[in-house]
Amino acid sequence: MKTHGIIPGLILLCALLSSGCQKDNDSVLEPVDIRFAAFYTDYLMTSRVDGRVEGADLVPPDAKVLGALIVSHSITSDELNGRIRFYKEHPLRWRSVLLEVRENIRKKRL
Repeated sequence: MKTHGIIPGLILLCALLSSGCQKDNDSVLEPVDIRFAAFYTDYLMTSRVDGRVEGADLVPPDAKVLGALIVSHSITSDELNGRIRFYKEHPLRWRSVLLEVRENIRKKRL
């Protein structure tokens, strides 16, 4: 399973909110967004991001761990790359996904 191109994409995905200026009315999450949010929650937590320290350094998981995350969430690398492209074009949806991720992290910390 190829995962080497996904790590930079996921890291760059964090910067999307500041660059997305187009109008977007689709801020309601669909099941595919919720699935991605669950994956991204685990990705961030594996990267030692827990929301407690703003601007904390990301420690991206190695390819083996990333591959295990992809498998455990039943997401193919093509689906993952497709979601990344979609969120680049739909910043309000991405914002809603991030809010879901933040809530997921909060619940997992409890």
